[in-house]
Amino acid sequence: MIYASIETQKRHFRMKQDVYEHLAKTFLDKKKKQRPGKKIWIAAAAIVVALFLLLSITVALLTHKKLFSRSLYVLNSNVPTVIEYDFTSLGGSKTKAISFNLNNIDLSRYKFLDLSIRMQENSRVSSTVKVQIENSLLEKDTQYIPGINVRWQKISLPLANFKLIKDWSGVKSLAFIIEDWNVSIKKDSVIIDDIHFME
Repeated sequence: MIYASIETQKRHFRMKQDVYEHLAKTFLDKKKKQRPGKKIWIAAAAIVVALFLLLSITVALLTHKKLFSRSLYVLNSNVPTVIEYDFTSLGGSKTKAISFNLNNIDLSRYKFLDLSIRMQENSRVSSTVKVQIENSLLEKDTQYIPGINVRWQKISLPLANFKLIKDWSGVKSLAFIIEDWNVSIKKDSVIIDDIHFME
């Protein structure tokens, strides 16, 4: 009798233990499912970093759209270069120029000089601007940009047209020259922007 009672108690104890283990397992598994694991946090952090990098690259490309282009910029700003001239006075200078120091840069792989240009005042007769390039060997040549008026024009000058320059490995300067005899209005301004050399 006593033996049967002990066996019954043992059975009840085992059943309770099984129930407790089952409840504990169920409760702990539920808690584990509710908390994101370490792998989920790492994946989330990687996604955030990837999105940040993608956004940074997109902003860089949009704000500096020429970042990966094959061009070398002399002037690329929100403020164009303005060359004011006044040829109205007698005996005054008959030319006005602006020059960019190119520090003996190697332009041997570039093919074109590109820029945007216009006059300030509206005139029925267009004007002409002289472009001059000089290298470190003092080889110098010029080309003319005719037909400049009040509207922006994109100009592309082939460097091959500067025939007197034989060595492009050390280019010293780039100049834009306005000459009295080549402009329709004797007191005006020439506006130049987006100056760059293209391959």
